[in-house]
Amino acid sequence: MHVTTTSLTAALVALAAGTAIAGPATAAQTPSVGTASGGTTTGSTAPTAAPANAAAAAPAATTTTKTNYGGLYGTTTADRDRRGVEHQWLKVRWSDLEPREGGYDWTAIDRLLASDPDLVVRVHVGGGQFAPQWLKTAAGSVQVTNKKDGVTASVGKYWTPRYTAAYKKFVTALGARYDANPRIASVNMFGTSLVYDEPWITGGEASGAALHTAGLTKDKVVAAQNAGLAATTAAFPRTVVEMPLHGRFTYPVAGGEKGSWTEGLTLANAWDTAYGKRVVFTDYGWGAGDYTAAAASLTSAPNLYSWMHKRADLGRPIAFQATLAPGTAAGSTTPTSAAAVAASDEAVRMGARWFEHHSWSYLTVAKATAIDSALKANVR
Repeated sequence: MHVTTTSLTAALVALAAGTAIAGPATAAQTPSVGTASGGTTTGSTAPTAAPANAAAAAPAATTTTKTNYGGLYGTTTADRDRRGVEHQWLKVRWSDLEPREGGYDWTAIDRLLASDPDLVVRVHVGGGQFAPQWLKTAAGSVQVTNKKDGVTASVGKYWTPRYTAAYKKFVTALGARYDANPRIASVNMFGTSLVYDEPWITGGEASGAALHTAGLTKDKVVAAQNAGLAATTAAFPRTVVEMPLHGRFTYPVAGGEKGSWTEGLTLANAWDTAYGKRVVFTDYGWGAGDYTAAAASLTSAPNLYSWMHKRADLGRPIAFQATLAPGTAAGSTTPTSAAAVAASDEAVRMGARWFEHHSWSYLTVAKATAIDSALKANVR
């Protein structure tokens, strides 16, 4: 299924200044199996970016040729070896992949792929505080503190043309190297990250105030997220792109932050219309007790989880990262084996395509295998 350029524009025009430019549909190709050796390449090897008006000539692709991203993911080799599940979640910093402008070092990704020929990898690049220092210097940076955990970091001004152009160039090079690799299951949209790679979270009142003083507004937040998602999907036409959502879409205002689920719903539905199965919407705070019934429709969803459940019922991908603790139904934040196993089962029932854990020590081999199989079965 494809959406026309006209319908895509109409879906996005109500969001704010800046229209998402989705990449042109790419004919399915048989990806070559195997991984190039690690090492550093120069900017001269980077592919030429698509013309800025590419979307005007072709509609956005709403499907992907890779379907192997479903399953249970851990973050370490020990997780994989202990449980016999072939998926791993790789966190790597943009600053390590592009330590100097146009100079790419793919060692971290290539080394992991070379460690196991059967391994399937979700690539999760850290932007924001982990953007290259050369880019923070060129585009400017701002000091923010994440309210939830008190982490303070210098983040690049992702809404500036300099930063946006650098992101597009880098993610295009990343896609040129890995999109055709069948063992790269997904990549995240990290072009609008702050302290963490959760673009709907401003970080609290103090962070919002600092960002607003530095020039960030709601319109610029929306425009940058549209541009980042468009650039990433264009760079990875065969590969699903991960886009984290949250219970509220927040943005900076003078003296703090504002936001709501209602505003987020408008944005999420525009992206759902534009990208379909190309984008896996994720939640990073899933816990036992967070299961909810699907909304009657995407447009009427009263909260994030009812929207995600409905999206899964419609055959489009969702995913979760576990807190390893009870969710909204309980006040405890202490991980327990029972709570973690329950959260895994509830994610499957919600229709999740993948479920991510930081440690699997509480799962038996049989349970891990069963969860992995059930998540894969949700890919359709």
